[in-house]
Amino acid sequence: MTSIPPTRETHGKARKLWLLLAKALHKQKCQQDLNMVSVRRVDHFGLVDMKPLIEQQEGAWYLYSIKFKRSGQEECFHAKICHVEINLTANQLMGFNNTGNICVWPSEEVLSYYCLHNSYLFNNKTILELGGGMTCLAGILIAKYLSPHYVLVTDGNVTSVDNVVRIIQANQVTVDCSVLKWGSCSNHHVDYFDIILAADCLFFDETRNDFVSTIVHCLSESGIGLITAPRRGKTLDLFVQCAKSAGLYTLVLQCYNEGVWAQHCSLKMDNPQYDEGIHYPLLIVVSKSTSSLLPFQI
Repeated sequence: MTSIPPTRETHGKARKLWLLLAKALHKQKCQQDLNMVSVRRVDHFGLVDMKPLIEQQEGAWYLYSIKFKRSGQEECFHAKICHVEINLTANQLMGFNNTGNICVWPSEEVLSYYCLHNSYLFNNKTILELGGGMTCLAGILIAKYLSPHYVLVTDGNVTSVDNVVRIIQANQVTVDCSVLKWGSCSNHHVDYFDIILAADCLFFDETRNDFVSTIVHCLSESGIGLITAPRRGKTLDLFVQCAKSAGLYTLVLQCYNEGVWAQHCSLKMDNPQYDEGIHYPLLIVVSKSTSSLLPFQI
């Protein structure tokens, strides 16, 4: 398969984005530039509560909490998450995609919330999280509160993986963590996984084919991939096309959870900066067989 060539507009937005990330890493105010880039006008989706913790460790630690009512009772899930102050070089910024390494994106919140709401999906299953960034929040919470057989969380950035290792240790959960660059799976990733998770990994044209090939390589014949991402122009549609070309079946869901949908409607009504096309994560279910998609079809 040939990659879709990036356009001049894509290069321009990417350059602005890297400059923006550099400013954020050095604690410079960048909200005005952020609005110009148009990808980060809503800081979070409102499903995760973050409170600072006093820790005798390097970095700033927060308690991430997700709460919702089920069968009339409130359930609460939490994890200690480290926010690391890092100084990346220009080569690091322009190398592997670091957009997920700055903060928790709405898609990560929604994916974690959805997984906790649908705990039955993960019972005794092998789980792989791709592109988990600085937190791998979904994988951590699944390992801590649900009943998976095995969880492996990954990212292509060494700094991210190092931070996730610290998070795993702080939460005392049984999770493996490793660097995984899409399209170059090593031998210890050849085992097929029952569920593959990913949040907001569809943005860059140059990594789309590698992302899809990694899913094809790692997903079991009866497994499913759960991907949350906003439509963001044509990027989601291009991913679906690429996935279909690779032999995967896809299902794109807009209304897939009552709590997520209610929060979406609230943000749409109350926040003038909320743009459904770039802030509302859709749920994309992928599989190697149509029968695996049947439980998700409404």
